[in-house]
Amino acid sequence: VPPLEEQEKLAVILSTWDDGIDQTGALLTAAKRRKKALVHQLLTGKKRLPGYEGRWRRVKMEDVCQINPTRAGRQAGFAA
Repeated sequence: VPPLEEQEKLAVILSTWDDGIDQTGALLTAAKRRKKALVHQLLTGKKRLPGYEGRWRRVKMEDVCQINPTRAGRQAGFAA
C-alpha cells in the first residue's frame, strides 16, 4: 500500500480526471443539442446556408431521386 501522502495525491489526480471527463461529457451533450437544433432549423427552412436564398418549392420525389431503383442501379451507386 502506498504511503498516505501518495494516496492523497493519487486521489486528487484521479478526481481531476473525473472532473475533466464529466465536463467533456457535458460539452458533448450540449454540442449534440445545438446540432439537433441547427438540423431542425435547416430542414424547416428557418435558417439558410450562405448563398442560398429564396423560397423552397415543392417537387415530385421522382424528379429528384430514383424510386425503387433496379438492382444494377444500386450496385453502381445510384440508389437514392
